[in-house]
Amino acid sequence: MNVFKFLSLATFVCLTSLTNEAIFFITNAQLPQQVNKNQCPPQNRLVKSNIPIILNTGSTNTPCYRIYISPTGKVDYVVGSNRNGKDSLKQKLTHRFFRDIKKAQPLSKLPTQPCMKSVSFGSSTFIRLGGEQSPDLSCPSDNPQVKALFQDVNEITRDLKIPD
Repeated sequence: MNVFKFLSLATFVCLTSLTNEAIFFITNAQLPQQVNKNQCPPQNRLVKSNIPIILNTGSTNTPCYRIYISPTGKVDYVVGSNRNGKDSLKQKLTHRFFRDIKKAQPLSKLPTQPCMKSVSFGSSTFIRLGGEQSPDLSCPSDNPQVKALFQDVNEITRDLKIPD
């Protein structure tokens, strides 16, 4: 019996021919791609509507991250494909972050400032909350709410020792 190896196969459908040789057909399934250490794995969790998520896309040289922050300051985070953690933020920072989010809502209505980014080194930073998503907070902005949120994000990532 001849067996053929296909790098992009995940599923084979095996049929038996008249000569009892196995014939393999490719289905549409894909093999799981090897995850780059800077890529975040898919978000496979339900998140309460009052839990903001800070998302950073990462770049060629820096890992992406997702940070889930509860109103009590408890934090769950994912950095790249191989670092997960739990921590707590200082109460003062937690209160300021939630106050700044409340002032900025709805997040999807914040003014956008497109900015040029390097293909290799550029990343984008967003906040998601209750079905809303901010524009890229890492683009320079004159808007005080955008500035405050980006300052909060920077302080949070520094406290959690997440590379930016």
